Amino acid sequence: MHKDILSFRSAFQLLLMVGLSMAISSCTTGSQQGSQGTSSAEPSAESTGNVQQEFPLGGEPSLTRNFYFVFDGSGSMDEELNGTKKIDGAKKAVQEFMKSMPDDVNLDDVNLGLYVFCGQGRGEVLSLGLNKKKVFLEAINQVEAGNRTPLGQSIEIGAKKLEEQRAKQLGYGEYHLVVVTDGEATDNLSSGVKYAVSRGISIHAIGLGIGENHELNNPNYVVSYVAANDFAQLTKALVEAVQAESEKFDATDF
Repeated sequence: MHKDILSFRSAFQLLLMVGLSMAISSCTTGSQQGSQGTSSAEPSAESTGNVQQEFPLGGEPSLTRNFYFVFDGSGSMDEELNGTKKIDGAKKAVQEFMKSMPDDVNLDDVNLGLYVFCGQGRGEVLSLGLNKKKVFLEAINQVEAGNRTPLGQSIEIGAKKLEEQRAKQLGYGEYHLVVVTDGEATDNLSSGVKYAVSRGISIHAIGLGIGENHELNNPNYVVSYVAANDFAQLTKALVEAVQAESEKFDATDF
């Protein structure tokens, strides 16, 4: 009987030691995981705009900055501003913008993309990618003014392109949508803006020759709106848009 009690105590002590060992191991692992979870290398909820997004296999973490431009080449861009056709002045402004970027912002080190609506139609003329400064300029120079102003649809498409790129970068990096327009949208602008903002895409809008009174001029959902009254101001606004940091906005305010 005495031997049975000793055997029981021995077994119990062995189980207790094993249990303590497992608990210590679990706490250590949890502490390490918690430390890794707060690492600065991890994409935060703020950096992804609090967007729950599934990332594809084969993606790679990258801090590359992304700028997708929506360029208005509608019929009104054929009108003159200060003695120069808007389309011609805008093309020159984009060229000056490329040349005037500060040394610490190398546009060959960021992903550039371009969506245009103009006389030739509408669509993406340059997908997001590195080392595209030259082809970006070439694409802008080929734009011919004409047709309507589908800003809402264009903004939504631009946001989707940035979303796709964010998935490829596993949520890291920055995602900016730069919109250059000279008129009111001929479609549902609010729908496109809500789509972009709800997915954490920063919108930077530039109104060319149309003053402050534009539907995009609303700080509740647009990171910045600049009323460019001439082409020098357009160049300056483009530079500031590329230098700007992402901020969080509430799409319900639109």
